[in-house]
Amino acid sequence: MLTKPLLVAFEISNRCNYSRIHTRCPVNPDAEPVFLKTQIIKDSLEYLGSIGFAGELYFSIYNEPLIDPRFFMLVEFAKKHCPNCRIQLFTNGWNLNQQMVDELLDLGVGMFMVSAYSLSEEKRLTGLEYKVPSDSRPHPVLRIDLDDRMGIYDLPPVQTGPCWMPTIYPFVNHRGQFALCCHDYRYEIVFGDLRHQSFEDVFKSNIRQDAIQALESGNRVFDICKRCNRAHALNPIEKDLLQPLVRS
Repeated sequence: MLTKPLLVAFEISNRCNYSRIHTRCPVNPDAEPVFLKTQIIKDSLEYLGSIGFAGELYFSIYNEPLIDPRFFMLVEFAKKHCPNCRIQLFTNGWNLNQQMVDELLDLGVGMFMVSAYSLSEEKRLTGLEYKVPSDSRPHPVLRIDLDDRMGIYDLPPVQTGPCWMPTIYPFVNHRGQFALCCHDYRYEIVFGDLRHQSFEDVFKSNIRQDAIQALESGNRVFDICKRCNRAHALNPIEKDLLQPLVRS
């Protein structure tokens, strides 16, 4: 069992300012706004700090973090309680300018991953100086088109083989549920609810441990996993990072 995660993602709301424009976005623009309770985030970060969490931290899954007025405060709180974590900002860049980039760098954001949805936005966002490296992209700004994720539940249940995504990447959605995976965007499979449980209790729970061990061995125990064609295999960096986190 992992004693601490490699990455933690908090979906701090169910809001994205591009969701009405991009109809393939899983965010429902007409849904009642829901914001992950601040206390849930703070309690979780305090626990992560107590175990020396030094992995990657996100304040997004499908939401746009920069439209949440709490974002700067949450970044500051995270760096106070998890000083060795690496905060990654995934954003569509709508509200991003050089002043905001500089202030976020001062607060401790360690990586920018900026999605550009038009040529004009790509040009504007590429012109900003991010001053931090991106390990997975040659430049923090990437011109993208939305994928077909909304159709994942309709794929045939034929997928096999191991998946490590739920093992190393805990996700807490905007309702406070400890979710299986970001690809299960409907959040049909959850391991617990942080409105009633602590992060530690759910992270170490038998229901979660049994599920991830099954997936690691190639047993696709959930219907969505049998349909998902995005199975996560460990890369060499993740393998190295996992070694000191495994309790013998």
